Amino acid sequence: MKKFVDTTLRELEVTDLDEAVRVLSYSMRDNPVNVRAFSIEDTEQRSRSLGRFFRPVVRGLYKRGIIIGAFRDKELVGICGMARPSSCQPTLLEKIELLLSLTFGNPIGTAIRS
Repeated sequence: MKKFVDTTLRELEVTDLDEAVRVLSYSMRDNPVNVRAFSIEDTEQRSRSLGRFFRPVVRGLYKRGIIIGAFRDKELVGICGMARPSSCQPTLLEKIELLLSLTFGNPIGTAIRS
């Protein structure tokens, strides 16, 4: 018999964003698309690179939309981000931050492959 754990959903606060980045980067680090795009063999290093990439993504979405977190025993275990159709695209500044996050600290071809 499976035991189901209660999960609580709530809107993330600005103080939750670093943890949201950690959850995203950890959960996406073994995605074959990210493995190929980042071309980093070491999983922990790839996770850190993904964290640098997702930080401006999460912060930008937080400003433009809403991010819901799933919590189990007060630990963030999942996130879902949403933005209105007129606000779904990153701003120019966010795009520049994304490009910089892909350029610095990653193999030279990462920004091109991403």
